[in-house]
Amino acid sequence: MTTTRDKTGILSKHGLTTAASALVLASAALLTQPALAEEAAPEPAEEGLTIFGGELSGNVGFFTDYIYRGVTQTDNEAAIQGGIDWAHPTGFYVGAWGSNVDFNDGDQASLEVDGYFGFANSIDSLPELSYDVGFLYYWYPGATENLDYDFLELYGSLGYDFDFASASIGLAWSPEFFGDTGDAFYYQLGVEVPLPYDVTISGGYNFQEFDEGAQDDYSDWNIGLGYTLYGLDLSLVYSETVDLGTSDNEALTFGVGYAF
Repeated sequence: MTTTRDKTGILSKHGLTTAASALVLASAALLTQPALAEEAAPEPAEEGLTIFGGELSGNVGFFTDYIYRGVTQTDNEAAIQGGIDWAHPTGFYVGAWGSNVDFNDGDQASLEVDGYFGFANSIDSLPELSYDVGFLYYWYPGATENLDYDFLELYGSLGYDFDFASASIGLAWSPEFFGDTGDAFYYQLGVEVPLPYDVTISGGYNFQEFDEGAQDDYSDWNIGLGYTLYGLDLSLVYSETVDLGTSDNEALTFGVGYAF
């Protein structure tokens, strides 16, 4: 999964409560995250371990920042992340993913652990069209219960492979978002284009909406390059938020990942 998921301490700078601020920062980074948590299930390695009829795979990575929905989750510091996934040929998958976090909340939370399951496949009559639906739970062990950091999301996305490029649209919904802020929706648009020498360029535009004005809505966008060298997945991503109400709204993140 990419390292682009969201939440943190800049919350207080734009009128958010400590808990709500941490949530916005946390939700700003997934399917990334790397983030539909990115978006939630990372692509499996080319060769994995077959167990119970499905493929077991893992991933680990180092990133100069953890950006979730446009917002740093590590106070602009480095992140070490990793996950494990099991995918069945029918399209069902289940997995877990984790990263260090820093919300400037007095070390209430220093770790994020995400668990998810869903179903991803292509359309038989139109194999270029793919879909992914599932549930994702964000857990912050160590954070006191009254902060209400933990939350659940339902996500879905559609992708289309045009051969020369691929595009996707996605939506994530939480009935009680990070920091007990109520309904929240995250809308996503993305595109990826292969370039010569096995380089890929990708970009996305996204919008975070909070129900009934619990928080200020904002958008984020990103553009990045990817390249695989000796089995290592290298990435360089520029991201920026719009209307978030803080000067700390842009980041250039470098990452090195390995899938196995």
